[in-house]
Amino acid sequence: MKRILVAIDLLEATNRVIKYTKNLAKKYDSKVCLVHSESINTYVGATEPEYYESVSIEIMQAHKKMIKTHMQKLEAELQSESIDCKSVIMEGPTVNNILEEIENFEPDLLILGSHKHGKFYHLIFGTIHDSLLNKTDIPLLLIPPKNEEE
Repeated sequence: MKRILVAIDLLEATNRVIKYTKNLAKKYDSKVCLVHSESINTYVGATEPEYYESVSIEIMQAHKKMIKTHMQKLEAELQSESIDCKSVIMEGPTVNNILEEIENFEPDLLILGSHKHGKFYHLIFGTIHDSLLNKTDIPLLLIPPKNEEE
C-alpha cells in the first residue's frame, strides 16, 4: 500500500480519518494525498443564514481561505511525522473530483469519513462512498464518526 488517497470533508470524522491515515501511512511507508472538494452549495451552507439569499464573493473567498488553511495544517501535521503528504483542494461535484484525483494519484487505498445520517437521508440523497464503490475498484476504508462513548 504505497499510495493512500484521503477524502477530507472537514466535518466530524476528520480527526479520526487523519488518525487512521497516520497509522496506515507509517506502517506501510505510504505517500498520502489529502483531497477536499467544495461546490457552491457547500459555500452557501457555510455562510450565516442572513447571507443565503446572496453569497458575496468576499464570503466565498473567506471560506476558501479557511479551507486552505485547514488543509495546510492537516498536511503539515502528517509531514511532521515524516509522512510524504500533499493536499489538493478542488471545486465541483465531490464524487467526480475524487475520481479525477484517483486517476492522477493512482492510490492503492481510498479513505473516507462517514456521517450520522439516517436511512431516509441515504435513500433520498445516497452517499459519496456508495457512488465511489460503484465507480472505482480501489479498496475503500470508511471511518465512522466518533461514538458517543469516546
